[in-house]
Amino acid sequence: MTTSTKGRMAIVILSVLALVATACSSDDDAAPAAGAVATTAVPAAPAATEAPEATTAPEAAALDPIKFAVINMEDGLYAWPESSGAVQILADHYNAQGGIGGHLIELEVCTAGDDPESAQACALRFANDDAVQFVFLAAVLNSAPVFEVLGPDGADKPLLGHLLWDVPDSLQPGLYSMDPGLLPMAYEVIRYAVEVDGVTNLAVIVDDGDIGEATLAVVDFFLAGLGGATMTPVSISPGQADYLPAMAAAGVDKADGLALLIAESAACQTTRDALEALGQGDVRTYVGDWCTGEDFRVNGTAEGWRLVVGQNGVLTDDPEAQELRDIYAAAGADAPYGVAFATATNMDFARQVLELAVESAGGVPSTADIHAAAVAWDGHDLFLGPDTASCPGQGAWVSTCNSAARVITLENGAWVPLADFNVIDVAIFDPLLG
Repeated sequence: MTTSTKGRMAIVILSVLALVATACSSDDDAAPAAGAVATTAVPAAPAATEAPEATTAPEAAALDPIKFAVINMEDGLYAWPESSGAVQILADHYNAQGGIGGHLIELEVCTAGDDPESAQACALRFANDDAVQFVFLAAVLNSAPVFEVLGPDGADKPLLGHLLWDVPDSLQPGLYSMDPGLLPMAYEVIRYAVEVDGVTNLAVIVDDGDIGEATLAVVDFFLAGLGGATMTPVSISPGQADYLPAMAAAGVDKADGLALLIAESAACQTTRDALEALGQGDVRTYVGDWCTGEDFRVNGTAEGWRLVVGQNGVLTDDPEAQELRDIYAAAGADAPYGVAFATATNMDFARQVLELAVESAGGVPSTADIHAAAVAWDGHDLFLGPDTASCPGQGAWVSTCNSAARVITLENGAWVPLADFNVIDVAIFDPLLG
């Protein structure tokens, strides 16, 4: 990588990669972005729900509920009502079991649109509520104003959950998430291509323009650290309906692997069609989880492809996820996929942190108790994947709690894991910070 490429990467990586992450839900019929598998929607939670107050415990302190403040995007072009549904189902489940350390959950959901102002308004609402000791982020693209209001430079209230949509999300102090983050997910699927499948010439499909340039710079960085496999860039203009001309002109037929890094589900079938037209239908193809939609499974679009999924966003038919399926079934809801699954996993992570905080505080925990509990949490009881996660993340990457990702494939219409979950040493991404 040239010095000029490194300079451009350091300048644009933090701003441009956020656009890559959000692009995958730009289509009304597309699967949701970042960690999304095919989404089966469940009923959304009401804007504010209060758990019933217990009346049988002898001490009033033991009866005090824990206010569970939630911010979720439910209005606008980007909306995930199924995340509020996941929060409601899990909260009801925990309350039916006696709450968190004997304290029932008092759920309050603030619904935001896809504009920064509405996310900021939700953050201000909870920052000014003395009863709120922490905030759970379900699916919030506009995280910057939330961090400004609730982070260490603002109200300094712990932020639990959150899908790490972009690089700045992974660098936010006071945020604790089970999401692996954007860069670890991208790195894992490319590492698999080079180290496991032995790819030596990787064709990389990206958007034309600044987004594509930044993405190629990151891939170049990854490949250099993995032994120097060559890269064949393929730039696609926005809205281009046929990838065949660009792929043929770039020489994709000479590559032994192809990475689709246009993070929108519409690109999946378009790429498959072009590969078939080139006679390259069997080439190893590497993508993110935006190609794990149910329609791609049924139609065979992703058959034989390698797809990366996170520990909090794996497919719900994984045997390890039976506990979560049972919780949904008891609620009369379809099994969660995609963003709903990721939110449910983050919700259970939040429960575990709060249990530690309640035990330490001997009652409803303070913000300091919850911060301390998040750092003490050891990942002992996750829905699936290794129980080795811990908070905070390594070095500057504090938000991602050392969770894991793995590569799966579609084999005869069924999702099959190709490898165990891998906890990635995020320190390897430090040079990307300039």
